[in-house]
Amino acid sequence: MNFKKYESDQKLRGGYYTPQNLCDFISSFVIDNKCKEILEPSFGDGNFLRSALRGKKNIILTGIEINKDEFKKYKNTNKFKHNLVNEDFLEWYLSNDNRKYDGIIGNPPFVRYQYLDDHSQLNSKKIFKKFNLSFTMHTNLWVPFFIASIDLLKPGGKLGMIIPNEILYLPHAKSLRSFLKLKMSKIIILDCNELLFENTLQGTSVIFATKKRDDKEKSFVSINRLNKDDLDKKNIYKILKYSTFKEIGNEGKWMLYLLNEEEIKTLNYLKNNKEIKTFNDIASADVGIVTGANKFFLINKEVADKYQLEKYTYPMFGKSNHCKGIIYDNEQHNKNIEKNNPSFFLRIKKDTKINLPLKKYLQIGEKEKFQKRYKCRIRKPWYSVPSVYSTSLALLKRCHKFPRLIFNKAKAYTTDTAYRIKSFDINEEKLSFCFINSLTALTAELEGRHYAGGVLELTPSEIEKLLVPLPKKLRFNINKLNKEFFNNKDENTILTIQNNIISKSLKINLKHFKIIHKALLKLQKRRFRDE
Repeated sequence: MNFKKYESDQKLRGGYYTPQNLCDFISSFVIDNKCKEILEPSFGDGNFLRSALRGKKNIILTGIEINKDEFKKYKNTNKFKHNLVNEDFLEWYLSNDNRKYDGIIGNPPFVRYQYLDDHSQLNSKKIFKKFNLSFTMHTNLWVPFFIASIDLLKPGGKLGMIIPNEILYLPHAKSLRSFLKLKMSKIIILDCNELLFENTLQGTSVIFATKKRDDKEKSFVSINRLNKDDLDKKNIYKILKYSTFKEIGNEGKWMLYLLNEEEIKTLNYLKNNKEIKTFNDIASADVGIVTGANKFFLINKEVADKYQLEKYTYPMFGKSNHCKGIIYDNEQHNKNIEKNNPSFFLRIKKDTKINLPLKKYLQIGEKEKFQKRYKCRIRKPWYSVPSVYSTSLALLKRCHKFPRLIFNKAKAYTTDTAYRIKSFDINEEKLSFCFINSLTALTAELEGRHYAGGVLELTPSEIEKLLVPLPKKLRFNINKLNKEFFNNKDENTILTIQNNIISKSLKINLKHFKIIHKALLKLQKRRFRDE
């Protein structure tokens, strides 16, 4: 977890300024012959305002900027008389009877909610409340900025902004997606496969949107890839002409719109197969053991031997490199011990008699002040971890290529880096085997979220929505599949083999799984920025 005190001033205020060519590119969509009044809600270095002036000299520009130094710098060097306001945009928006604008351009600040001061947090909540939108403290400052900007557009007005890629999938952007569907007629999201800003790992997109003239209008979205080489305003015409739009449905996330019509049709076809189940119909997912101090409770053999802790230790795993395949057994556990991985969970029950070696180890933990951490200090004694149990299946919270449902043959414990999975009435080995296929992997891409470096993460509510084929007449060999992961086979090859086995058992034409596999590769490339 990141803490505010460790972050730079630039990150805390979201001060990443937009290159001039990107400003020109966005402005060329918004500013046409009908555009007379333009708003830039956080003008920073003024590049967007300069772009607007290049497009049309006789427009009325309004620029808002909270930073006094940046405000003065632009105002003193700018020869044109704009309507410039040195104020917090959210405060300005909420405290004025604001006029409406033909166009809005900009790059709203990306700042986590917990990094905002109390007043900015309150204003963010007020904007959500104004439009009866669901609010979460996981939101980011760019979201209320964007909502307010949409409201300030005239009917038929255009908006062009830079936003995080997470608009497609993160829960805290759900209210914004709903608001966009309600207010905007056509939305184009240019999904960037390259980082547009230096010194940040934040993936970004360019969004173009036109406001509805009538509430009865339907909403359509088109998602296209964008390379840095495409950032030429001459390409705007091509983007507008060749964008393929899909009507926005009631899905919570917009990842589905990255697929083409054939892929969506195939996905829906497979979804209706009676032997393809939704995960929450066949199993449940619960978080692993929450220790509050994994560094203290997860130990290797060296530490266990040094402090004579063997009788308090139990096998555990919690990282993908702890289990290369889909079976965690005693053999795998012993290999982790040999590698000196933290392969043991330290379980100290409330009634445990504390001997001298254990006391010394507890004193080390107290010297590190682990007992003062929230999860530790709310339990008595602090070192007795609750809810300790293992399940026959486990799913790591994060993965690289695709998630694996691990058959926990060793009955090892898992911490909150993994989920404890309980099958309702499906054989655990069969469920682990069937989980490895392109359909389940694709739905993980559609439902999950990703972070820097392309890591895919799933929460329990997202796991519930995964599709898992479970053919009734299936001959499977989980040990053989497990070995495939150790034989240095390409993971796509493993999926291809599994697709063949499962499609045959389902009596479904293999071509459907080939289409799904192709869609999976496309989304994986996007996540890894390989394109």
